[in-house]
Amino acid sequence: MTLPEPGGVFTYTLSIHNTSAEPVTIMALTDDNALSAECLALINTTLAAGASTSCTYTVSHSDAGSYSNTASVTVADNTNNTASDSDIETVTVTNVLPTVDLTKTAAPSDAA
Repeated sequence: MTLPEPGGVFTYTLSIHNTSAEPVTIMALTDDNALSAECLALINTTLAAGASTSCTYTVSHSDAGSYSNTASVTVADNTNNTASDSDIETVTVTNVLPTVDLTKTAAPSDAA
């Protein structure tokens, strides 16, 4: 996602899909940005085989540049076997050149 300066709020969605054949419990969920309470509440949640869950959080960026971050999840099955996955997303605030307007007036506008 890209926003022009002065940037603004970027909304991230973390989607977790249990692709294993048995239920798993989310043991850890991390991100380079601070996670919302909604995302943190997913820790210790059990996902049935084939089930999915998601959460969102927002981050504000105002300076021109690219901002990448990584989210990671770790799950465990009923015998404490673990699996992890990570994903990276980059957002950009594009530079906007300055503009200016000058108006000149004279008084009196007519000379006699």
